[in-house]
Amino acid sequence: MRHNVVANILGKSWAALMSFAFVPLYISFLGVESYGLIGFFTALIAVFSVLDLGLSVTINREMAKYNVAENCHAERRNLLKTFEFIYWAVGIILTLIIFLSAPTIARDWLRLKDLNLEQATLAVRLMAVVVLFRWPQPLYAGALMGLNRQVTLNMILVFGTSLQAIGAAVVLWLVAPTVVVFFLWQIFAAGVQCALFIVTTWRSLPADGHKSRFSPVLLKKLFRFSAGAAGIALFSSVLTQSDKFLLSKLLLLSEFGYYALASSIAGVLSIGAMAVYASVFPAISAGVAANDTVGISRIYRQSSQFLAAILFPVGLAVSMFSMELLAFYTRNTEIAAETHIILSFLVIGNLILSIMVLPLSLQLAYGWTNLSFYKNVIAIMFYVPVILYLTNQFGAEGAAFAWICLALGYFVIEVPLMHRRLLKSIMWRWYFHDIGIAAAVSITVLGTARAIMVPTLQPSWTTISLIVGITSVAICITTIALPSSRAFIRAKLTNGKPLTQTHSDETNLL
Repeated sequence: MRHNVVANILGKSWAALMSFAFVPLYISFLGVESYGLIGFFTALIAVFSVLDLGLSVTINREMAKYNVAENCHAERRNLLKTFEFIYWAVGIILTLIIFLSAPTIARDWLRLKDLNLEQATLAVRLMAVVVLFRWPQPLYAGALMGLNRQVTLNMILVFGTSLQAIGAAVVLWLVAPTVVVFFLWQIFAAGVQCALFIVTTWRSLPADGHKSRFSPVLLKKLFRFSAGAAGIALFSSVLTQSDKFLLSKLLLLSEFGYYALASSIAGVLSIGAMAVYASVFPAISAGVAANDTVGISRIYRQSSQFLAAILFPVGLAVSMFSMELLAFYTRNTEIAAETHIILSFLVIGNLILSIMVLPLSLQLAYGWTNLSFYKNVIAIMFYVPVILYLTNQFGAEGAAFAWICLALGYFVIEVPLMHRRLLKSIMWRWYFHDIGIAAAVSITVLGTARAIMVPTLQPSWTTISLIVGITSVAICITTIALPSSRAFIRAKLTNGKPLTQTHSDETNLL
């Protein structure tokens, strides 16, 4: 699992770097309004992910369970063929719907200011084709994660994201700085990456002379879990993307562009969290199959501490120093002034929600989907009215603050409900030892630095270096303060086995 964690962190970090590094170039070439179209496309992809029907999570879980089973090669191949057929059928339907609805979306939904209506319509139609090739990729990624081919998976992701980001910047520079050219390149890059996923996934499955086939029996067998996972994905996407869709209607596209920029930067935290989730979920699923409660608890708690040691220092640094970081990043004081408060709020919300991926992984590994499903249903009833009210009162900043309220609700309510059923004895240790220590140390170190440093829209390399240095110090102090890190260091210093290699009770983490 350690190798998978490292591979996922490197792969996801590179993907984040690619999306993060080229945003200023995209805005420079296209303008904020056209970049708003890219933000709309990102939200579109995320919302359509609900039509995944829970298949990517299911195939991840089932492939991981097959790893501890015997004589299941035929069932593995049939499972992939069955889910593949459903995925591509849904993808074709989605592409047709978006393509045919493009004039209506451009005319009646997007509030264009300077962008030409015909160009916006063509861009939306090109989005539809990108969706066709991007849509099936989570299925193959889920299969590779479950098969423990996560190093290979991340090699594909590194290549694909590099092709998308670097290639887009090159064509905007050499061909034409238009949003149409941008999406034409995305079609090519998504097609290449999708082909790599298909070939690699099928080659990772032993054939044994078996010809794969569509299996209604497997669908029936896995229907309940898939339906629960699909319900979670549906309402989760409504929650996480409703702000973008509502704001794309309520705000001018240029104003929405500021929010989309802040959202893309804040999303880097989620990428890091999903890197850990991708490694932890198959491991916990295998532990559930083997009925290894002690091992599951150890993985869950150590992963939570590891994630908190990274997310809290980085997330709080970006939130507290958002003005300086945005001004340095975009080289545009107007964009930084309009965006920094939005970014600060969104980063705090994403920080909390990123921590929550591990409780979710525990629930899904046990096949328990009801809690997250009903949690999301109830949250929608409160979140949408709140975001509408706060947006009308305070604009995009109000919408970003609503995101914090949603995340805090999950953190305070979901975890106690979960631990009434799963790993009952560790809830308060998870709150105070696994998460609370990292939060307290990071707030103390970075809050002190923020109080000392004067905010500025004209940061120098010295200022940015100081922020990076303070963040690094916060990460080091946080890591040393966490129980599992201290136990590991103590074991190394005493030439003993590190805690991660023992089978002692989870209380040894303290």
